Amino acid sequence: ITTRARFGRAPTTLCPPKAFVQREENSRTPPAELLLSWAHGYNGSASPSSLHWISANEFVFPVAAIGVVQSLDPPKQRFFRGHSKEITCLTHNAARGICASGQSAPHSGKPFICLWRADDCRLQTVLSFHDAQILSLCFNAEGTLLFSMGRDDAHTLAVWDKLLPPQPRGRAEEQAFAASLPIVRREPISRVATGKVPAFAMVAMKTSTTSANGSSSTQFAAYDAGGAKGFGVYLKFWTCVESKASKETTVELLGKNGIFPSPGPRQVLFCSWTSQGQCIACGDDGGFYLFEGNTVAFSRKICTGPLGFGIEVPNQCYLFGGKDAVIYFGDLRLPKQEKSRSGPGGKGAAIPSNDGWLTALHLKDMGGSLACVSARLRLNSAATNPDGLLLIGTADHHLLLVHAGRRRLVRVLHAAHSGEVLALCPHPNDDLRLCLTGASDGTVRFWDLEGHSPVVGRVIDFCREGPWWPAGRVTYHAGSARGVFSMAFRSSGELLAIGHGEGTLRILSFPDLQPIFETSTSKKREPLSDIKFSQQGDILAVASWDQAVYIYHLSGTLNSTVVSLQHVFRGNSSSVTHLQLSADGLTLMTNSKDAKVHSLCMWSALDLNLSAEEARHKKVLERCQEWDTPWTCPCGWPVIGMWAANKESPAEMLAAASAPMMLTPAGHVTGVCFARVPPAAPPPVAVSRGRAAGAVVAPAPDRKPGIARCCVRIASAQI
Repeated sequence: ITTRARFGRAPTTLCPPKAFVQREENSRTPPAELLLSWAHGYNGSASPSSLHWISANEFVFPVAAIGVVQSLDPPKQRFFRGHSKEITCLTHNAARGICASGQSAPHSGKPFICLWRADDCRLQTVLSFHDAQILSLCFNAEGTLLFSMGRDDAHTLAVWDKLLPPQPRGRAEEQAFAASLPIVRREPISRVATGKVPAFAMVAMKTSTTSANGSSSTQFAAYDAGGAKGFGVYLKFWTCVESKASKETTVELLGKNGIFPSPGPRQVLFCSWTSQGQCIACGDDGGFYLFEGNTVAFSRKICTGPLGFGIEVPNQCYLFGGKDAVIYFGDLRLPKQEKSRSGPGGKGAAIPSNDGWLTALHLKDMGGSLACVSARLRLNSAATNPDGLLLIGTADHHLLLVHAGRRRLVRVLHAAHSGEVLALCPHPNDDLRLCLTGASDGTVRFWDLEGHSPVVGRVIDFCREGPWWPAGRVTYHAGSARGVFSMAFRSSGELLAIGHGEGTLRILSFPDLQPIFETSTSKKREPLSDIKFSQQGDILAVASWDQAVYIYHLSGTLNSTVVSLQHVFRGNSSSVTHLQLSADGLTLMTNSKDAKVHSLCMWSALDLNLSAEEARHKKVLERCQEWDTPWTCPCGWPVIGMWAANKESPAEMLAAASAPMMLTPAGHVTGVCFARVPPAAPPPVAVSRGRAAGAVVAPAPDRKPGIARCCVRIASAQI
């Protein structure tokens, strides 16, 4: 049995190991599927109206292409995975217990809206009408109408009814009902062009009004949410009048622009409704504007910078959040204010600074000192439940739980990188249950897998001015030069190696994270794509996009570690993407990026008795070699041949594993593929999808009682 493979740019024949026996089951699709158990992360760049409580203990929010429903006690998550691209907006209706989520357009076709039940995350209806992207969504109070806005040239506002399919009347109909889901609808009952300014968020009044003739009206606000720069302030109040003639529902949309005093804000960042039917608008000028109808009844300058959110906590207070991590508490009894056409910062406005109406507290004074160390915490969204618990989202991708009555930060629920996650590294000590991720924004974050939470305050930021860069500042690779492309722990867990996008290699001690060694490995300033320690811990192999592999030798104790460059191998025909060491540390295998196929090069190269020239020219395929674990190369004998099933969209990483895995999106593939080991050619492949990007795969620590089988880290960056 032989398999055709490609080494460099030359096709060749790959012979299997001597003990290999082809089995019949290798030609069948494996019964493999990834079961998502936990999603770490929060997308702070989504619509600010996408954060909702669905009960006193559960809330819903989007992250990547997944809608997450999370409970506080006990901490559990369930997931809606019906989207093919990143969720751009999400809304919830408590009366009917349903969620609606929208996305941008896939590679072919239109964007769509998914309506799904919050209790079991089961898809009910798909709405497809808009072009380019679903900008914002909101329900009426009863959950019978859904309003959606698209990102076409006219920014069309659509109204949908008959949102859910008729429920089965008995058990006999349940099977047929389940088979008919989801229902697909392509025509709304009404539509209207709203103009050239996009509304990135919409929020509806909490109650509807009914007239004497039986028609009901719903009022909702559409605003730019800081996403429509250069158009001027945009806040529009819409009234949807719903009337029913026989069995048909007709609606009429009436819109009025919000009228701000002068000078007013340039952008409206957040809107919410009070229990009295008034609309709170927060401006980029730090102003709080309270609307009755479409005119301002009260205004107040809350802070000097942008005001990220403003909500009413029922029977307690007004609550505001600034982009400076300060939370402001205001009494529900508004102070008297002179009538003036001036805005909250303009001449003539009554703005007493010592009337006691407003109390300001920085998050670090509310028990959030550790959280403030690792991020600026630019507050931009909030939602409250009946118990006075607040969910506060930030533009730098943190989700906080705050108790309004006690004025305390309860805990940091989620955190995420602001860039694309490129590196994933579990700690070798299974008892520690710790995982590290590195991103293009130059940060390294730590994750507690057992507690399902980020390690608050434990962040390495290489984009600040402190870190030393051996080869000086980089002027190209904008945005990712200092990004973390690869990481690896020594088998003892006492050393952590980090590879950067501009070719710098760092070795840090762990857990104190003090620098042991720093050097500019790639003289061409190319990314270090993969790093591996040998099992013995004395060899460090570093792969780079400059087509070279660098071999370092480590000696000495932890406090006096000596690191020296031993060999540089340049036998790859393209950028090296992955590498693998044999169990004895004497053989190195690399995968390189070559057209649509990863190349495979193997050297018996780590025998330090060989010269570099002898090792470079000694290309041998050791068929029976025992490789170090975990297996991380997409190409090699255990997984060779998978590429035939993925010709049109070459994967960044394909996994062949039965052990628990941790995943993080990266690259351009929206699924993880499974095939039997070793596979047939071409192999039948099972694909697990549900992320907004591809995945970097790493085996997780061994499963223990009460611990989830796999952990998925999904970051927020158009990642």
